[in-house]
Amino acid sequence: MGRANEMTESQCGVPRRREWMLFGLGPDAYSWRGVGLLCGVYFGAMVFAAVLSPAVFHAAGWWVDTFPGWWNRWLEGRTDFGDFPRHFDRLRWVPVVLLFPFLLNACGLLSWRALGLRFGREDGELFWRGMIGGCALVGVLMLFQLAFVTVTIDARYAYGGEYDAMLWILPGALILSLVEEIVFRGFIFRIFYSALRPVTAIVVSAVVFAYLHYKMPPDVWREIGDAVGWLSGFQVAWGTLTGIAHDFSAVPFFTLVLVGILLNLVFLRTGSLLACIGVHAGIVWLRMAYDKTHNTPLAEHAWFFGTAALNDGLLTLLLLGLAVWYLLWEVRQYERYRRNQSQ
Repeated sequence: MGRANEMTESQCGVPRRREWMLFGLGPDAYSWRGVGLLCGVYFGAMVFAAVLSPAVFHAAGWWVDTFPGWWNRWLEGRTDFGDFPRHFDRLRWVPVVLLFPFLLNACGLLSWRALGLRFGREDGELFWRGMIGGCALVGVLMLFQLAFVTVTIDARYAYGGEYDAMLWILPGALILSLVEEIVFRGFIFRIFYSALRPVTAIVVSAVVFAYLHYKMPPDVWREIGDAVGWLSGFQVAWGTLTGIAHDFSAVPFFTLVLVGILLNLVFLRTGSLLACIGVHAGIVWLRMAYDKTHNTPLAEHAWFFGTAALNDGLLTLLLLGLAVWYLLWEVRQYERYRRNQSQ
């Protein structure tokens, strides 16, 4: 009966599996509890930052004026239009970081194994295979650009400087990938996986992944004005929530959506967060290094090949679409194999 239920709760050949459900749910049950917790923390953090950010901004200004020194240099330039939104952004992470362990505990994820983060030999191999795959995906895009688009090395990174840039970008790419995969695959994806049917959860969580990568564009703050008052935090909060509408570009947005779908499928196929971290790190590392060290001044056929950012051309969407199609086929084949083994 359990296997029959699992089959009926499948979508496009992707069944719901008990080990990835939250709150002890079975594959035929649904719960929006996790979505409610996520929304509560996200919007609560917005209100927290909106209320406190003006006071923190003015206090930081007083501190720099009263106690100038190299150790608080990062607070200087506070009158620039972009600095107050940065104060807001820093503050909204405070409740998120403080409450995240409680969220994980409420969802039964307060352990590395529960999150899918294991450190065995097999998972280590999955990490390296994932990183090679992520680099290969970006590498194909780079090769197309080098073959068909005028690409130049930034003068600051000539004579081998691009390799130095790759070295100092790598740690940041690894840390970013670790944090984002714990949040988006280990936590947010499984929240939607417990609330929706499988493919719907894959797509919805990928859209959330893309949306949360947008912040309030600087032009919005310029329109508001740079005089920080007690309601300025709420203006920035609204600008952050609606920033995607001000700065929307279809190809980069759907590129992020497809990357999110790709990583969700990697997680379902391998059951390993290290595999997702590897793919994510490979993509971020090579893309950031290429964008940092290369220019596409003429950008011939940029609508198709994109620019050095590698996220704004139709070729990127095409390659990501093929990778998603292949991984969806892999997941379906793997689930079919699992069913045959259990019979």
